[in-house]
Amino acid sequence: MIGASKRHLGEAGEGYVEHLRFATKVGAVAIGCGLACFAHALVPAIFPTTGSRAIARLNQLLDERH
Repeated sequence: MIGASKRHLGEAGEGYVEHLRFATKVGAVAIGCGLACFAHALVPAIFPTTGSRAIARLNQLLDERH
């Protein structure tokens, strides 16, 4: 597991802490997006653009990473 983690960090060109921060940010945005989408599914009037904005934000984070 440690070897695979080191390979992944090398492929990503990041250190452990840098990768931790990035992955945590992506995960937090994704979880927030998912929760907003579930709420929107129940009550369409709330969070009408949150899902699409969160997807755009995730795309931006990934584009800026490379």
